[in-house]
Amino acid sequence: MSISADPPTPQTGQQVSITAEVTGLPNSWKWTVTKADGTVETQGNKAKLSHVFTSPAIYIIQLTINAGDTQDTQNATLTVIPVAPTARCGDTLTTSVVLTSDLICEGVALTIGADDLVVDLNGHTVKGSSAGIGTNRHPGTKIRNGTVRGGVGFDTSPFGLVDNVTIDTLTLYGSPSLTVKNSDVGKFKSRMSANLSVVHTRITGSVVEVQGGSAGFFNDCDFVDSGISFSIEASRYTLTNNRFTNGGLSFSQSSGASITENRFSNSPVRVDTSGSTTLKDNVFSDASTALLIASPMSRHDLIDHNTFNGNAIGLDIYVPTVDSLGGMRITNNTFTNNDQAGIMFHARGASKAELVTVSGNRFNSNGKRSGGKLDPSGRPVNDGAHFDVPQASNIEVSKNISQDNADYGIEAQPSTVIDGGGNTSTRDPSGCLGVACG
Repeated sequence: MSISADPPTPQTGQQVSITAEVTGLPNSWKWTVTKADGTVETQGNKAKLSHVFTSPAIYIIQLTINAGDTQDTQNATLTVIPVAPTARCGDTLTTSVVLTSDLICEGVALTIGADDLVVDLNGHTVKGSSAGIGTNRHPGTKIRNGTVRGGVGFDTSPFGLVDNVTIDTLTLYGSPSLTVKNSDVGKFKSRMSANLSVVHTRITGSVVEVQGGSAGFFNDCDFVDSGISFSIEASRYTLTNNRFTNGGLSFSQSSGASITENRFSNSPVRVDTSGSTTLKDNVFSDASTALLIASPMSRHDLIDHNTFNGNAIGLDIYVPTVDSLGGMRITNNTFTNNDQAGIMFHARGASKAELVTVSGNRFNSNGKRSGGKLDPSGRPVNDGAHFDVPQASNIEVSKNISQDNADYGIEAQPSTVIDGGGNTSTRDPSGCLGVACG
């Protein structure tokens, strides 16, 4: 259930329609709108609540619906502003505004001059020859519902919001915490330590650089010729249901990322010196190397239930020693039609640390366009899973299914990996090496 208001940033004296998207057919509705002190402003018992607010404030909207034996309650906030002054080119805003026309200006079109302002573009365009909305250092700034040309900047300005805005350039400096949603961003310039949350947004032609911060997220976004770079202790970021096309994703000196249900098309992912990374239920296609683990330390990563299709190499692990991967689990993935190999695993040093697990994966029709690829030891790479690791590496290979690969289903030199049993090979010309395959 989600609550919305029209207009989203009403002025005093303006009629507001409040509605909700719900699942099913409720048999009762109960609306209650209160001020921050708990004073009731208005109530209603129909699907739509209409009201004219006479006082500017932040109001709390509560809706309770009943459908049979099920009850659901949801809260939302609504900011009602005073009747807004007319904004003009070059203004420094000290009160919230709602635009009534486009602003096409020389220099900086608008400057934020106070905390907690709402700039409601109201479907209009703000354009400045040097900046649409000048670099903002005030907390709580909300920019909504329109287009900004010439760019918007946030500098050490926490709790900002960009909602339903088309922006040619969005620049972040310092350490802002910012939420961007329902927007279209041309260039996203970011070199900062930030808690950044981006939802339902399209980003074109830029790399979002996230340095530091924690627990931010990217959800249901489109990255076109764009990507994200996480570095310098950016931790516990979540990426869910995003679509990357001709871009990419990288993690360096970061930890705890959760990357689930994304689609990467010609968009390589690199994990470097970043532990406890989870990659699950993603689709990787059409890249030279879809997923590269290349670091001196990347422990406890989970690579699970992903699909790697039509890459040169699906998963490439290239590390100095197997020790650096202690606790990694590569499980239940599907590798199909990758030119050189589904998995290419290379390390020079063996492991005495935690077990690395390669289990329950499927390798189908890999290695058939290898182009003479050789591993660092000089052996051809044209298999389902190809291991180039030293004797007594602490890597357990079990319950994998391979079929129709160009050479081996699973290739590892004898005594280099642990045969955990349950591996099978069907119509792989050379069967398996280093593990028994039924």
